[in-house]
Amino acid sequence: MSVSLAVPQARPADLHHVRRMARTGEAFLAYLRAERGLSTNTVDAYKQEVQTLLQFILDEGLTDWAQVTHRHIRGMLLNMTEAKYRRSTIRRRVSALRTFWKFLMREEQVTSNPFILVDLPKERKLLPRYLEESDAKRLLKIPGTRPVDLRDRALLHLAYSCGLRVAEVTGLRLRDVLPNAVRVFGKGSKERIIPTDARTLRYVRAYVGQGRPALMNGQKTDRVFLRVRTGGVSGEGHPLDPRSVRLILAKYCQQAGIPYINPHGLRHSIATHMLDHGADIRIVQEFLGHASINTTQVYAHVSKRKLQEAVAASHPSWQRGVE
Repeated sequence: MSVSLAVPQARPADLHHVRRMARTGEAFLAYLRAERGLSTNTVDAYKQEVQTLLQFILDEGLTDWAQVTHRHIRGMLLNMTEAKYRRSTIRRRVSALRTFWKFLMREEQVTSNPFILVDLPKERKLLPRYLEESDAKRLLKIPGTRPVDLRDRALLHLAYSCGLRVAEVTGLRLRDVLPNAVRVFGKGSKERIIPTDARTLRYVRAYVGQGRPALMNGQKTDRVFLRVRTGGVSGEGHPLDPRSVRLILAKYCQQAGIPYINPHGLRHSIATHMLDHGADIRIVQEFLGHASINTTQVYAHVSKRKLQEAVAASHPSWQRGVE
């Protein structure tokens, strides 16, 4: 992925300053990739935010990062609010720009931080969407026995049973399939070894041994999950991308007769199911690769809600009222 920023149009007198600002943004993106080890998708998301900020402050008549004040940042937030951006989107974008500003301060490009005086919209505590266990079982039974079906069966079982992020699924390499586990590299290229059940490993090995060779088409790649021919255009031998995984999942959700859930929803599902079956929340945290227990805590709330619903539906005092 290129870390270059598009240089916005500017007056000839300002072009030198604009290019200098763009180079600083490019240095930040290179830092994220080289020093912090962030994924291509994550760096690309930061790139979009820096590009948007650069265009915004140029529209404000500024020609240096150091000229930005909290009033400019509040103006940008107001624009996003009026454009009906979700609170979570606003918070995510500002969080990215705060990281960029810390880089500017580290590089002594600026001396003050305008984000300190900016209040973000309160975050709504939305519970994650997940599948009921019965729906998850129905989904996993759909794929058949063709090479592409073997791929899809292995992919769905692995994504669900190991709680993988979509980038972890698509980034999986042959050497990462271990005798009783899989090795994945999560956010920040952090490695974790995930114990895998025998059935999932059996499906993965069946795909690697029988399905994957039929999809190679003479290509050389060590990625586990490969694309197939679509629309008359050869895609064999090329790794699956996140969009392809979402389309695969949408197809099988429809065939299973269950509401669509995205790949991250499978991750939500296994975390919830593990807690429902009595797993310690610290174990689930390590299993999912969460840096903070607060991220995992949301699944405990889901399990507590299910407990309350079950009690309300079956407890005699809740049914008839206490006399």
